[in-house]
Amino acid sequence: MWREQAPLADEYRLITADLPAHGALAGERFRLEHAVDRVASVIDWAAGGRALVVGFSLGGYVAMELAARSPERVAGLVLCGASSEPWTVLASPLRIAARLLLAMDEGVPMPWAATMAGRAALGRRLQPAAPNAAHRVRIDAGGQALLDIAGRRFRPRLRSYPGPTLLVNGARDRLMRRHELAFLGECRNGRLVVVPNARHLANLDAPELFNRHLRRFAASIPW
Repeated sequence: MWREQAPLADEYRLITADLPAHGALAGERFRLEHAVDRVASVIDWAAGGRALVVGFSLGGYVAMELAARSPERVAGLVLCGASSEPWTVLASPLRIAARLLLAMDEGVPMPWAATMAGRAALGRRLQPAAPNAAHRVRIDAGGQALLDIAGRRFRPRLRSYPGPTLLVNGARDRLMRRHELAFLGECRNGRLVVVPNARHLANLDAPELFNRHLRRFAASIPW
């Protein structure tokens, strides 16, 4: 999921964490509260208690919940492909999509949460994955996640976070950027970037541009 962000390791320590029901935690059921606890524990254990938190899609909603609950852990917040409010008109379609996902057997790529911690921090640098490398997880993880977040309100979470926030959306991601201006309006110190010609996974569709925006934002926040 984050293989194209490996070049950022020349300046930052990059930490990726499997959410419940994903990757090494595939045996656990996804619950938003448990996912937030997981990311918080990773920040405490691996990043000294404070990090720039980057969340993509599902990871973005986890990151918003974390920022609202534990703002002291979040030096800055980057939300990618997570600018639609599930509780509005999306709630019913999300539940339908979740049921379809739960009925399927094969895995598909799913977003995870990531953190960037500490300028030039210690630790093994990430190695770029082989070209076309596939990272796949159980499909029912997506169904569990959709069912858990459908009907929740995330803009109040974003409103309660006092730190700097960057919203990044692919220009062609019509569904998950549909409320981006409303989300931007909730940020106390926010900025919106729309990546041209990119779809939902803008970090993979336009990695150089995505990384440039991420570096610029990381350099601007108080660590």
